Amino acid sequence: MNNKKPVIGVIGGIGPHASLDLVHKIMNNTEASKDEDHIPIILQSIPNLIPDRNDFILNKSTLNPAQAILDSIKSLASIGADTFVIACNAAHSPEIFTPIKNAFDHQFQALTLLSIVDSVAEEIKSDPAHKFGIMSVIGTYHSEIYHDAIEKVNKNVIRLPKELRLKVHDLICHEDFGIKSSPDNITDVANDCFKQVAGYFASKNVEKVLLACTELPLIDTLEIESNLGLSFMDVTNVFARYIVNKIYPEKLKSFT
Repeated sequence: MNNKKPVIGVIGGIGPHASLDLVHKIMNNTEASKDEDHIPIILQSIPNLIPDRNDFILNKSTLNPAQAILDSIKSLASIGADTFVIACNAAHSPEIFTPIKNAFDHQFQALTLLSIVDSVAEEIKSDPAHKFGIMSVIGTYHSEIYHDAIEKVNKNVIRLPKELRLKVHDLICHEDFGIKSSPDNITDVANDCFKQVAGYFASKNVEKVLLACTELPLIDTLEIESNLGLSFMDVTNVFARYIVNKIYPEKLKSFT
C-alpha cells in the first residue's frame, strides 16, 4: 500500500449497535496516547439496504446479502477505505461470505478483506480449553462455521438441543425482548434465556462458550461466569484484536 496508512472500512448496521461495539473494541485494543495515534476507521451503517442474513441462510429468502455488502465495500473504498471487516457473524457463513471473498480475489485485489471466523479459529487453536459451546443466531449455527473451526484443531463442541438454539436466537432477535430491540437496556427475559443456555453448557462441563453473535457481548457475563464456572469468548473482541494485529501490529495493546 506504499506509504499510505491502511484505513479500515467497517460494514455495519448488521446490527447497528453491534458494529459500534466492534469499532469501540478496535479502539480499546489500540495503543494510543492521543487522538492522532488511533487507527483510521470508516463505519458505514445502512441496515435497511442489507437483507436478513438468517432468512437467506435458512432458505426463507432468495436475496443474498452478499451483493448489498459488496455495494457497501465499493462505497467505502471510494472514500479511502482499503481494509474491510464485516461486523456480523452470520454474514461469514459460506453462502454469503464466499461470493464476497471471490470478489476480492478477482475484482478487488488491491483491497484486503479480514474474516471474523479466521480470527476465532486462530484464537481457539491457542486456547487451553478443549470443550467448547457456541451461542449464535440460528443462521450462524446452521452454517457450522465455528463448529468446523473448533473440530479442525481436534477440540470438542457440545451442541445445543433445538429448543435451546431457538432460545438463543430469540434472546438476540425477538422483537419484544431480544437484544437487538433493546441493546442499551438488556431485558430480564433475554438475560434469563442467556442464563438457561449457560446453565446447560455448565451441566455438560463446557470450558468455554463462544459468543458468536455480535449482539451477545452486549450482555454482562461476569456474574454468570463466576456462578457457573464458565468462561465466555467475546468473538467481537477477538476480531478487534486480530484486526489491529493484522494491519497495525505495533499498536496492539497488551493487557498482560
